[in-house]
Amino acid sequence: MDQRGIVLAVGTSEGEVQAMEWCPWRSEVLAIGGGMKDGRLHVLDVNTGKSIQAPSTHSQANFLLISLPKIKETATGQGAPESAVALWACPTLLGEFFGHRGRVLHLAPSPDETLTHGTACVWKSHRSPSQL
Repeated sequence: MDQRGIVLAVGTSEGEVQAMEWCPWRSEVLAIGGGMKDGRLHVLDVNTGKSIQAPSTHSQANFLLISLPKIKETATGQGAPESAVALWACPTLLGEFFGHRGRVLHLAPSPDETLTHGTACVWKSHRSPSQL
């Protein structure tokens, strides 16, 4: 890999990065979700390369959503072993939502800045692709 132009390379203690999200109200802050071995939500200052905090998620952090400035919270969509959505005011865990059938791979804020998540269903069509 050509590494010319790389200003900062960041990762987790286990080297696996599952998710990344920039903070919308602090442009120097980057959140990184680690894999199952790491099990942490890493919050970094990209100007210094230093960790601001790294609370334990106890599972993979597959998706990150840093909320809008109004509430300043972070949500993690988690995989094994929990398969939950966790809400953070880093480094404090505010709550978790369980009951997902598998890894939570995406989250989206609603227009009023509340968190929405749910089950996305995929239906099998009885038509072949040529009939669509």
